[in-house]
Amino acid sequence: MPGKSCRMVMKITELMTSQNFVHFCSIYHIAHLLNVHVDTLYEWQKQHPEFSEAIKRWETKRNALAFEFKGWSDARWIFCMKNWSGMTDRHDISLQKNIRLKFEYESGREDEE
Repeated sequence: MPGKSCRMVMKITELMTSQNFVHFCSIYHIAHLLNVHVDTLYEWQKQHPEFSEAIKRWETKRNALAFEFKGWSDARWIFCMKNWSGMTDRHDISLQKNIRLKFEYESGREDEE
């Protein structure tokens, strides 16, 4: 079955456009179109390099089209891009504290710096 399914994934990839993107944009869509459970796709990817390559090509095109897709709210688009393409939030941390150190010398005198 992976041979035929591989060809189907390649055909889906060819047919996927920014106009029909929402019908092919998740791995669950692919599983549904192939009439298998999503876990089956993951197993086929592990066992069949040609099927794994077909899925990777589909993911690449999906991610490229997602940058062009304008039909979703910003939040939905951001969420999907984080899941699909590895985008992350930017985290800037700025620590600005005045730190005073207290040193005690052997002579018993205390100095602050």
